[in-house]
Amino acid sequence: MRDVEIQRMRSRYHLAPSQLGQRQRLDRVLAGVLDRGLEQAMDRAGVGDTEEICIREIEVVIRIRLNAADADLEALWSKALADAIARGAAVRYPSLRAALWEMTRSVMAGNYVRAWAWRQLGFWDSGDSQPARTDAVREWARAMAGSPEAIVPIVRKLAADRRGAAFLSELPVALWIHLARAAVVVAGGRAEWVADAAQPGIAETAAEARRAADAWPWRDSLRQCTELAEGRAAVAALMLLAEMPESFSGRAIHARTLLDATAAALFEPRRFRTAPKENRPDEETSGQPARRVEPHQQFQDEATPRGRAASSAGEPTTSSAEPSPETSSGAEEDRAVAETAFGGLLFLLRLLEPADIEMRGRPVRWTLHQLAMALTGADEDDPGALAFSGLGADARPPSREFQPASEIELERLDGMRLHLREQLTAALDDPGIPLEEAIDFVCRRRAKIAADPGWIDAIFPLAEVSTAIRRAGLDLDPGFIRWLGVVVRFLYE
Repeated sequence: MRDVEIQRMRSRYHLAPSQLGQRQRLDRVLAGVLDRGLEQAMDRAGVGDTEEICIREIEVVIRIRLNAADADLEALWSKALADAIARGAAVRYPSLRAALWEMTRSVMAGNYVRAWAWRQLGFWDSGDSQPARTDAVREWARAMAGSPEAIVPIVRKLAADRRGAAFLSELPVALWIHLARAAVVVAGGRAEWVADAAQPGIAETAAEARRAADAWPWRDSLRQCTELAEGRAAVAALMLLAEMPESFSGRAIHARTLLDATAAALFEPRRFRTAPKENRPDEETSGQPARRVEPHQQFQDEATPRGRAASSAGEPTTSSAEPSPETSSGAEEDRAVAETAFGGLLFLLRLLEPADIEMRGRPVRWTLHQLAMALTGADEDDPGALAFSGLGADARPPSREFQPASEIELERLDGMRLHLREQLTAALDDPGIPLEEAIDFVCRRRAKIAADPGWIDAIFPLAEVSTAIRRAGLDLDPGFIRWLGVVVRFLYE
């Protein structure tokens, strides 16, 4: 269901004196356009019901015959408005995550021409005029904190790019800490874990963190983003969540130890040793329960509610106007979109638990990527295998970032494959699908994988709809998968 909010609308009728009594009738028709006709017309015009559409103003002129039926007038009116939207008199985003990424790139470039659209989405409080750079960065941080699931993937993408890393270096320590706390909380941790100390944990964990940190190609970009000790734990938390999102889903003491070890591996604490803090607020090491700090508390006074979509329509019966260049296109061109023969791999995500795929010394994305290839025989750069591991089609395959699997790990992966096959067969509960064919039956499905940072859409043709898969609930949207750090949706077209 599409949610549309129209802030202001005005209609102007050009009627002969003898036709003035038709005004009330036309008002009733217009109410029908807004209640039902516009949504149906947008569907027919190719405007997807999952898009975020921001409309500043639309002006359309229509000629009507008053002797026509009300239903015909409603359809004509709705089509005129929907066609204007489809032609480009709006900013269209495939998802909220795409809108946030476009805002990120624009703030980074100092381009605020779409600030009005960001305001409709709840991302922006300032006016349309050119804001001070510090105010714009603060607006961006507030928008990010309002979508905490997006923080890690967007920061990760920025850090891997020279210009993005330069933008991150502008962030004051307070914003680093604020963003890291929001990201840790949504991943299942506590805001208090992002502290200013970086104390190595047990030797094994510290060594594991150092090996992983050395393998992260974007480490050097973030290492220069903060000079103060208070921000280093924040940077370490974001990096740890980017590469090992499952880190904060387990026991608190292990998560805090791994976080400290990662900070140690990244920033060499010999240069900035700080005294260990007393009474750490971990529930497993303190006698009193820790006070929960909400991740948005720092910006509470400035927060704005955000609906799923906001749009405003202008006058439907006035003169036509050409859309301005800055409002004629969306962010579709920035999405990584690719086709795969193994789109059904993502249906298996509903069957997985972090404990089922845990492998010592390996991030969950590496394990999932290896499992995807073992299940289907897909190539390492197949978009389906990458999406199964929480990555877009343009990402570097995890198999290229880490050492190949050992014999012991291959045996463990084969055990995961067999266990998942049994789970899938039980979920399908269909005697017509033998155990040995269940994986192929579900996974070998054509799909387009469209990805924004931290957001993956698997778009299947209608021919791939399966009653067995629908009955098992495998194609229900997983939404935000905390231990993977991404939002996953399934669409049919």
